[in-house]
Amino acid sequence: MQKSLSRKDIWLMFAVSCVVWAAGCNEDPDCFTPFTTRVTVKFVKLTTLEDSVQITESVKILGFDQVYYADTDTAIYQLPIDIESDTTTYIITTTETDTLRIDTLILAYNRSIRYVSAECGVQHRVTNVRVVDDTFEILSVVSSQLHIDSVNVQISK
Repeated sequence: MQKSLSRKDIWLMFAVSCVVWAAGCNEDPDCFTPFTTRVTVKFVKLTTLEDSVQITESVKILGFDQVYYADTDTAIYQLPIDIESDTTTYIITTTETDTLRIDTLILAYNRSIRYVSAECGVQHRVTNVRVVDDTFEILSVVSSQLHIDSVNVQISK
């Protein structure tokens, strides 16, 4: 005697087939990540919150040999963090009305590393960005996660 399939059995087979099909479609990992290991610092005018272009002599990062943004006029800085440490110290030298100004910004953060695949390698994720110390008058953390196209620290002048 043959037993016919019930609606429940057919539905279960359909669900299992969909799961197997979906798993097979994603054999190539998606290597795109919205996360970055760069902190975005933005200078704004205190009264209007519009971008405030800074005449930058240099930005130095303790532990890095490279000088960033040497002789540059910009309002937005994308600066690397030290992925081997829980803090990064920035020395930002600017010129304001022919006066040299040296400011310090120390950021702390949580780091995590996730292996994605052989093709993609590892993914660094930085969260809970916070200011440990700074010499700026008004500074705020806008976003505590490092994402592409997001401002993390805003400095009002």
